[in-house]
This record gives sequence, C-alpha cells and structure tokens, in this order.
Amino acid sequence: MRGLKPFNPLSLAIARDQQEKDKHHRPEDDLDGQTKTELDALASRIIPGG
Repeated sequence: MRGLKPFNPLSLAIARDQQEKDKHHRPEDDLDGQTKTELDALASRIIPGG
C-alpha cells in the first residue's frame, strides 16, 4: 500500500472494519478447541446457587 495518502478510502474502510471486529470481540474467541471443550465440561459441573 505504498504511495497511498494516510486517510484514503481504503485505509478508512479497513480501520472501520477493524473497529467493528473489536466491538464484537469476545475473549473466548481467542481460545482453541480443546480449551473450549475443557471449559464447557467444567461449566457443566457448576451448580447454580451451590
């Protein structure tokens, strides 16, 4: 992207897209499959109010 001005339509669109992703990001999205499975197994053993 050399030669593009700092605030060109492409860079603004990319920045806007990244802001949307950041807004909807959840920490659990960063976990791998095995970790998610292990956390789900632990969560299923939790007794609400117990």
